[in-house]
Amino acid sequence: MAFRGIKTLIKTILAGLVVVVLSSCTVQFTNPNTNYQNRSVNPQVNEVFDILKELYYEDLPLDLTKIDTLDELLAYVDPYTYVYEADTRSIETGETYVGVGLTIQEHADGLLVTDVNPLTENYDLVYVGDIITEINLVVLEGLKFEEKTPLLKGSLGEEKQLKIIRFNQEIELTLNLQDVPFNSVVFEKIGTVGYIEINRFAGTTASLFLEALSELETKGIEALVIDVRDNGGGYLSAVTDILENFVYGEEEYIFLYNVKADSYSASKPKSGVTPKPYPIVTLVNNNSASASEVLAGVLKQFNYPVFGERTFGKDVYQIGYPVPSVGEIYYLNLTGGYWLLGDRTRVTGGIVPTKYHAQTGIKSLLYPVLGDTYELGDANPFIETYQYLINMSVGGNYEAGLFDNDFKTMVELYQQANSLTVNGRLDEPTILALVDFYKTESLKQALDNQLAAALLYAGGLN
Repeated sequence: MAFRGIKTLIKTILAGLVVVVLSSCTVQFTNPNTNYQNRSVNPQVNEVFDILKELYYEDLPLDLTKIDTLDELLAYVDPYTYVYEADTRSIETGETYVGVGLTIQEHADGLLVTDVNPLTENYDLVYVGDIITEINLVVLEGLKFEEKTPLLKGSLGEEKQLKIIRFNQEIELTLNLQDVPFNSVVFEKIGTVGYIEINRFAGTTASLFLEALSELETKGIEALVIDVRDNGGGYLSAVTDILENFVYGEEEYIFLYNVKADSYSASKPKSGVTPKPYPIVTLVNNNSASASEVLAGVLKQFNYPVFGERTFGKDVYQIGYPVPSVGEIYYLNLTGGYWLLGDRTRVTGGIVPTKYHAQTGIKSLLYPVLGDTYELGDANPFIETYQYLINMSVGGNYEAGLFDNDFKTMVELYQQANSLTVNGRLDEPTILALVDFYKTESLKQALDNQLAAALLYAGGLN
């Protein structure tokens, strides 16, 4: 069964986390311009600025004498430009990695959990909104982010003793490091329609996609749905290797525009490729970005329909460059220019689907984040999630997002049905029970209304 990744915290947070970006290559330049007096006291700032001056797609008229740290310098560039450690981004790894399966963010008290991989044993133990304050007796408060994250790494089977703040209470957990699956490609035949989900465009993705496509075609399919919802992108080579199986003719289908060099490079279809004998539908949503938009946009220009919601609209590409002054294994990921479709159009505003269809049901809800409790008179977008979940269990009438008397009655009925203290409040035990219910139900493919509509649409195109 195909796996749909759990939703991130909120849309604004997800937009800020779309950092697994369309990336073309790692480049070198040999003659940076350092013959000027505009220098920082920090050699790392100077080295990174020299690279940006040569390769970054926008000019940076900065006074380096007033910039002392890399963080201060990188505050002037786009969110896709940053320094990273080699082999730490998901697009650089294989299909698994050894870890605890958590996505974390910086937090003043430690590390904030923003996602939990549901294919790990830790899915039932850790919740979005948990704050990790201690790892193996090391207190995280006061440490830098790059000092905290290595504490969650180690060898297969190694135990991590965590202290976690949940609802202002400290709890202790033991997590085992395990092989955490990425599963960049998941596929199955659903009725007569082939279904392939791509959740990132990594180094292994294209070959896995081709294996999936070959198996589906061997089984005999009448249509194909390629699902890139919530896919923030990845390597350009991964998506072009996939597209080479579908695009045909003599015309270029994608361009990279290097701003500083004022030059274009293009990709053309391979010779001998012919249209597939079945319809192909690309399934997208607002969080489909970068390489996902390349896939959807190119296929759309070859008259393969796009289904779902308008995409994110990220039309810049990144390149990598080593920064020895930071460390031997550190690189600067920087935006070098724009990618354009074959007709040289940009997708700044996102790709408009051929057939619009919004997600509905449980998968359209905000992910329930632990932290706050709610009672009569409160109004909050997260309350709507709990209203929907309680309605699935005991029914009732409610005004979305408002904790009124009608919803208080629903809460009491839910608490009674689940042997909870009946107090009419969304207290900690009630919220935990609802989140556990959400974590189970949201993974069910049968409740993915957008996918069901896409499969029906694709199947009807023949």
